[in-house]
Amino acid sequence: MQQMLRRLVQRFIKFIQDIFGGKQTPSTKQKEMHAVRELPELTNSDLEFLFTQLLEGVHQARGQHWAQRWLQNIEHRVSQRRWLEWLGPVW
Repeated sequence: MQQMLRRLVQRFIKFIQDIFGGKQTPSTKQKEMHAVRELPELTNSDLEFLFTQLLEGVHQARGQHWAQRWLQNIEHRVSQRRWLEWLGPVW
């Protein structure tokens, strides 16, 4: 069971890296950083809720396109780095 969870987390991390791996212009990155500063940082409970939402969508077989769109819709609140930091303790 633990090994299965570990594989799921590894796939999720790779998936996030693939999505956020695209190149961004400096102005886009600055806008994102500015937007993040204006909003309160999400708590671990918030991230757990969002992760559960994502897993539920995957469980319902909504597909990769849905998951990518879902992550893109919240990337202004949760960066790839924040996801990875939050998932780090799971290992």
